[in-house]
Amino acid sequence: MAYFIEVKGHRPATTEIKVRAAQVRKARINPERFRLAVVPVSDTTPATALDVRYLLRPFDTYDLHFAQPYVPLDVGTLIEHSVEPQ
Repeated sequence: MAYFIEVKGHRPATTEIKVRAAQVRKARINPERFRLAVVPVSDTTPATALDVRYLLRPFDTYDLHFAQPYVPLDVGTLIEHSVEPQ
């Protein structure tokens, strides 16, 4: 089975990431096959596979407004609700 994986990198001080509306729509159409991956990015320390966190079905209950170009998401909350890659 093929998966759609949207990868969002963030710097340590970043509190918010943005997911484009098109990706949210794709996640809503393919909830079982969509993953939102969150990866910390540092200038000094390279990310490892252990740093990657997945969110499963992240937009199941989100209603996107027709004029909304992206969805802002809180990095801390995402990490709290994330899982190891599957």
